[in-house]
Amino acid sequence: MTQIRTGHFEADGAEVDLPLGFVPSHIKLVNANAADGEPIVIEWWSEAGDGVELWYLRHDNDGDGDNDTPIWKSTGGYVSEYDEKSVLETDPASVEDDYVKVIGGKGVTIAAAFMDNGDEIYFEAILADRDVDHGDINA
Repeated sequence: MTQIRTGHFEADGAEVDLPLGFVPSHIKLVNANAADGEPIVIEWWSEAGDGVELWYLRHDNDGDGDNDTPIWKSTGGYVSEYDEKSVLETDPASVEDDYVKVIGGKGVTIAAAFMDNGDEIYFEAILADRDVDHGDINA
């Protein structure tokens, strides 16, 4: 079943584990506060792998001819899969009732290098109904 999540968060300057409830097939991240030369938009596909993504750089309209340029990052990207689940059990001697708490989640991890403290980050994440790898078409 296809799922789409959209949202926003304000960065705190640290790496972010963005919980979505699923590892997306595709996510688009927009840093509304990106500075000149920084990625303003990143697109990541899970099938491409961790750190492999498309960057659109921000360039000031200062007449020097620079434009927002797509760059395919085959290594060193800022987005990776986040799929962690762990169980936290309380010490029965320290609480009245025993309980188990499941923590973690699924989504993406966004490197701190993509955002500064206070940056406004918007996202659209899609879990495709079918994610097809056609392999080598000419094979």
